[in-house]
Amino acid sequence: MKQIAESLRVAVTTPTRTIDRLVEKGLVNRTVGTKDRRQLLIESNSSGRKILEEMDEEGLMIIRKMVENLENKEIEDLKNILLKINENL
Repeated sequence: MKQIAESLRVAVTTPTRTIDRLVEKGLVNRTVGTKDRRQLLIESNSSGRKILEEMDEEGLMIIRKMVENLENKEIEDLKNILLKINENL
């Protein structure tokens, strides 16, 4: 959990609580590492993957709606701007 918290720049309790809720809802599986019992392995299960796929589809529909009136050149310019912004993160 420490690695997840550090990569997200949040308190360690944040991913712990989030993963606890995902486990309770049956969207991920949590197992203890076989070589190191301090290690927790988090893996999405079929229910979790189904929701992720639905979210991906919904996200793509939103993006398409956002850019539907833009010309190809404008979309390319937007893409380049977003890539530059991403490099700064």
